[in-house]
Amino acid sequence: MEIHDLALYKYGAGREKDLLFTKALANAGLTDKETLLGRLGDINADRNIIDLIRARIEASFIASRS
Repeated sequence: MEIHDLALYKYGAGREKDLLFTKALANAGLTDKETLLGRLGDINADRNIIDLIRARIEASFIASRS
């Protein structure tokens, strides 16, 4: 599985360990925010879920700059 696809799965699962993992990926520069947000458009899910995943992605990359 490609790293961005794995990260999107983890953002969707949303468990604490998944969000720590995605934050670590962002901190290490292994994922790209724009790639994740672009692929998010390919996910067939309720708008509320998409918005939640988008917020989690944004939070990972804000946290990765700290």
